[in-house]
Amino acid sequence: MMSTKKVFKILEREKLSKFFNRYKGAYFGILCGFVQAFMLVVSSIVFIITEPINTPNIMITHWISNLGGARNGAQYVFTVCMILTIIFSIPFVLDVVRIMVKENEKREKNFFLIPLVLMILTSIGGLFLTIFNLHDFSLLHVLFAGIFFVSCEFMVFSISLLALTKRNDKKWILQSVLGVPVILFFSLFLIAILISIFEGNVNFMTTESLDPSLNYYRFMEWMSIISLIFWFLSSGILLTKLE
Repeated sequence: MMSTKKVFKILEREKLSKFFNRYKGAYFGILCGFVQAFMLVVSSIVFIITEPINTPNIMITHWISNLGGARNGAQYVFTVCMILTIIFSIPFVLDVVRIMVKENEKREKNFFLIPLVLMILTSIGGLFLTIFNLHDFSLLHVLFAGIFFVSCEFMVFSISLLALTKRNDKKWILQSVLGVPVILFFSLFLIAILISIFEGNVNFMTTESLDPSLNYYRFMEWMSIISLIFWFLSSGILLTKLE
């Protein structure tokens, strides 16, 4: 297993610094936001136009995962954009952590491993929820979606918390505040799902259900990803000012 010292030696390597000097991590974050927004808008339009649904209010009637399990072309937009988001998010998070590590004392560095581990788990969850779509592999999809949502929320939370420790820098405090919408909407979504599971209600795992009782869950899932888009875009823009 790679030690903490080895991880930070990698982050401090001259080659990595040269890469981020040339290709700013901030720009990868902005790309993540645009790619996710493109995914939601374009795949939703394709889905609404081609699917026999009674209402265009897709944020209430359908899960985002319905787009990935579609059979009308929306699934290709969903899949490609999810993979691109995973690819772009890795250098973005690496650069955020790298910058914070450079500005902190060595005794605090162990805490910066947390967002890196969560980034790996988020990437794994995102990749496999794409491979195992909701239509054909509902159980596996829900499992990896759970890994993605939980890991993603705690990744943003850990970055926000670490940024908050830099109380003398208003820009880093703003970086911390930018994570609040993600933490809020992800929590509202995940807590509701957990309560539903404990109550024995697993209707949210069904692919085609338009049960109105699931409207809240579906809406909160959409709001979670929209808040994540906001975080990527705003954090990327802010990071350009922090470098």
